[in-house]
Amino acid sequence: MSDKKNPGIAVTFSLVAGEPGDIVERAAFWDAPSTVQWFRDQGYILYQRGEPEVDDLPSPYTFPPHSPTQASIADYPYPHYDLSHTLCSREPKGKVVFALNSLNQHVAIKLVKADTDELTILQFLKMLDLNVLRDNCVIPVLDILPIEGFSFVVMPRFFNQMGDRRALPKSRDITRAANLDSLSNQSMYHMAQETNFLKAVNFLHEHNITHRDIKLSNFLVNHCVHDDYTIESTHRKELRSQNRLLYAIFDFDHSIKLPPGVDRSQFRLPYKKSWGTFNVVNDTAQGEPDFNPFVFDVAELDQEILLERDVAWHIPYDTYDRWENLPPEFIRQWEHYREPPLRWTTTLLRKICLQPWGWHTVPQIRRLLACISSPFRHKQ
Repeated sequence: MSDKKNPGIAVTFSLVAGEPGDIVERAAFWDAPSTVQWFRDQGYILYQRGEPEVDDLPSPYTFPPHSPTQASIADYPYPHYDLSHTLCSREPKGKVVFALNSLNQHVAIKLVKADTDELTILQFLKMLDLNVLRDNCVIPVLDILPIEGFSFVVMPRFFNQMGDRRALPKSRDITRAANLDSLSNQSMYHMAQETNFLKAVNFLHEHNITHRDIKLSNFLVNHCVHDDYTIESTHRKELRSQNRLLYAIFDFDHSIKLPPGVDRSQFRLPYKKSWGTFNVVNDTAQGEPDFNPFVFDVAELDQEILLERDVAWHIPYDTYDRWENLPPEFIRQWEHYREPPLRWTTTLLRKICLQPWGWHTVPQIRRLLACISSPFRHKQ
């Protein structure tokens, strides 16, 4: 990557992490002839947008400039794809576009603000060996094109794996198997998938990166197929059965990278930073004034694994009984790791914090009490 900024193109719309933005403005920027030509000069041919669908709004669908004539076997870091249906993309937010590079390989291009943790993380990933990223289930960064105030980050066009979940039978019955030696194919799939998720989060944490938005849709796979036909893809099933379907975590909009040497176990963020679409756990539901985002990542991942296994869609994260229906001998062996039930004080604090006046009042009171008691704790 060159630090020299490429002239001749300027972003004309607002870009704020977590906000949807104006799709009309964004589509106008990406589709402008000057933008298309600029990327062509950099070696990338952008997908072409489909016809407007509703109320003359820009279509979220874009199509490759030309269709491949045969299915592709992946040459990592590029994806597999098949020709059962068109390889169009759907990206309704307008932050990412897709293109063919000079090797005629499909890539994704994301617009990222300069001087952000997200760009720092992506620059770090670009320096790493591709084999390291593959083995640790992290999206590879192929190129970074800096302009004034932003960078275009080029990655392989990996694909959302959410459709895989719909293709599999419900797995709540897998948990109720007669014994652990009779795992079904679906259970083995879940175990392999979850191992990849754990690898990714562990790798990020080892490099002092907290993701802060752990969810299934932020894990991609190295196989492209039309959104509506993931379930029907025999190629996807074959790749999975042959252990050639690779996973990769991506989307670092909310992520933070601590400097080397900083102890992540002591790092804290204010409680407000735990609010948002990524808050699916109760680490700050009792009025804690701050939280550790690295611990929060792990709790989010645990919740997503439960959802993926379809065993806790309507059950609060920390009241779901993970030990239910497990073999008695297994429970006896591992029951010392079993968490105790919630204390009545925890339940009471949660109820108070659910009140409009409790959101901020309880954290402030707890912070004050912690300051008052601190000198006494240090004397012990």
